[in-house]
Amino acid sequence: MSPVRQAPLKRAPLFLPCLTGERTPHDDPHAKGVFFGLGPGTSRGDLGWAVLAGVAFAFADGCDALLEAGAGLDRISVIGGGARSPLWGRILAAVLGRPLTYHAGGEVGPALGAARPARLAGSGGRPEEVCAAPPVDRVVEPEEELAGRLAGRLERWRALYRILAPEMRRFDGARPVPSDAAVPPPVRETRTSPGESCKPAVASGATRARSGARSIPRGRAWKRLSPKRNGSASHPP
Repeated sequence: MSPVRQAPLKRAPLFLPCLTGERTPHDDPHAKGVFFGLGPGTSRGDLGWAVLAGVAFAFADGCDALLEAGAGLDRISVIGGGARSPLWGRILAAVLGRPLTYHAGGEVGPALGAARPARLAGSGGRPEEVCAAPPVDRVVEPEEELAGRLAGRLERWRALYRILAPEMRRFDGARPVPSDAAVPPPVRETRTSPGESCKPAVASGATRARSGARSIPRGRAWKRLSPKRNGSASHPP
């Protein structure tokens, strides 16, 4: 990570981390990964900066969707391999404008979270003891100077996606969406018992933010949630 730490931010390109499409808040399966702003002087450190910042910007979009949906973000904890990078923590805190909480052993947090239910199922134990929260190791506060420098890049990053989105669709051979087309809001899958009406619930996108949930393209979601004649809802397999 040393080349990344030494790279000047002003020289780093922008990176769209949409390697497998993008969910919240765009619900765009055609979104692509993009490096923008490459030049003959672009270094490995510049690319590293762009990747760390690009993922942080995408995370900020997901957090904004949660807030717009009325969800509260009392505390953000960092887990997984990315918790090993102090630089990434600084970037995330600056982009989000919120402190980040790091727990002891947080770099293996996802694996530990999967192992705890297995322990409960195999050997028993009290959930409040087995699933106790790990102690807080440190809290990373947003750096005002870094936040100011990244704010402008975030706006350019968002503008880059808006400009490239139609070309990404054409790249996949998809029909461009007319600029004046009325696009129905995304809906989440709802299950109803026979006899009940199926009312699509408007989803903020936040319910799927950075989760493993499958994102359903808007058109198919509306079709799949249409009531059957017997009153029950149709669902994807």
